[in-house]
Amino acid sequence: MTAPNEQGRRDARLAMLCSRLDEPGGPLSEDAELRALTADVVARVRADRPQDEVDERLDDLEDRLLVAGHTAALGSYRTVPTTPSPYEPLPGLGSGRPLLDVLACPRARCTRVEAPVTTGAPRCALFDEALLPFDVTA
Repeated sequence: MTAPNEQGRRDARLAMLCSRLDEPGGPLSEDAELRALTADVVARVRADRPQDEVDERLDDLEDRLLVAGHTAALGSYRTVPTTPSPYEPLPGLGSGRPLLDVLACPRARCTRVEAPVTTGAPRCALFDEALLPFDVTA
């Protein structure tokens, strides 16, 4: 049985992989070896292969990213520019109610969440499905 912290680490790495596959360019699409390894990881996740097998390939991918000089590898500590919110507070209400709805992994296989967007909903790059609305207050 997988320990909860191991499951959380795997979910976080799958979330970062999904998010990075959704971005144009970058080492996962530009480097042939990394692209092939990424495709293998995605195929294993889609085929619902054993978690240890997926972990091993994620480890290989992360190691190769580090060796290639991509210091963030599959870590969530990479800095990503934030876009300003399209919502303005109503006058007299202060900052208003914080956003509590997010888009999440359609199959609940990882921890990826994104803020809702008005056009072109983000997609899960692992399963090629739209991220689904998820109310964090529920």
